[in-house]
Amino acid sequence: MHTLLVTTFALLANIALTTSARSAPFESLPSGLIRHTVSGFVFPKHVGVFEREQMHQYNQAGSDVSAGYNAGVLIAETVYVYPASSQQGADVLAREYASKRAEVLHGHQAVAVLSETSVTVSQGGRKYSGKRAYFSYRDIFARTPQNVKSQLLVFHDGPVFVEYRFTYPRDHATQAESEIEHFIHGWSWR
Repeated sequence: MHTLLVTTFALLANIALTTSARSAPFESLPSGLIRHTVSGFVFPKHVGVFEREQMHQYNQAGSDVSAGYNAGVLIAETVYVYPASSQQGADVLAREYASKRAEVLHGHQAVAVLSETSVTVSQGGRKYSGKRAYFSYRDIFARTPQNVKSQLLVFHDGPVFVEYRFTYPRDHATQAESEIEHFIHGWSWR
């Protein structure tokens, strides 16, 4: 009976630890930094004018997460880090970008693709090539119906994809796009 009780307790403790590990993919670090334990990505509290608002976990394993950042009422941004397919080759990024682009096109009414380009970022001494699209549509932003611009950027970093989505009022696009460039080049993934 005693052995059964100890075994049962050990099994329950193991289940509790496994569940706890799965539900907590973020580690708090000094200075308000949060590290995604699965990918090693570090999300600072501030990047330029952007302030981190919330973190989200999308799967039980904790490998699919996002961080929301806002630059006041000028720009809303979400950074996603999620598992990449195990396939290799240049078309892996192209397929993922096409999938995320389709999400934007199907997620908004009367959306127009303004432009699409290749983009490169430097992270930890390495350069990562990605894809970028600019969109325009009408939506509620900062509690006000207005014309907005949106950007989608997708990068492939080994076992993960990194996706940025920025949305901002079209009337303030020049200022917003300048701040977005500061964020993209100012945030170090690790």
